[in-house]
Amino acid sequence: MHKSVIFALMMAFMLAVTGCAAKEENGNIATSDSFVLRVVNEAADEIYGLHMAYYLQGEQRGGCGVINADGSPFAAGESISQDFWRSDFPADADLSSLEIKVSVILADDARAAIAQPLTPRQFGYTYDYLLSGDSRQGYALTKTRPQ
Repeated sequence: MHKSVIFALMMAFMLAVTGCAAKEENGNIATSDSFVLRVVNEAADEIYGLHMAYYLQGEQRGGCGVINADGSPFAAGESISQDFWRSDFPADADLSSLEIKVSVILADDARAAIAQPLTPRQFGYTYDYLLSGDSRQGYALTKTRPQ
């Protein structure tokens, strides 16, 4: 009986913990305290990563980059994800002015800026984009989810 009670409590705890966040297919978690940017690479060139600088009311508040640990390029069709947490922003941050400027990282750390900034507006979501283009014509990010 004692083992049954412990097992039931453990199961209830596990259900409570996993109910707090929606796990995405690639392992990233979007919680009420975060949002995820997920970019599927369909660029014509080899890309080695993405750099993201984020702005509130036109003022840069931070930046981050995503690269493979071994320095290899991302494969066509591969997802590149970055989590943003509420703690990355000032306590009173209003995401209605949030803009994330993205640059593609090419060979030899060359960078190509993407003209249109991303504008995620809420925590708790995964924002999916498709990266297309090349270094000659430029790159674009097309939002695929949520619409």
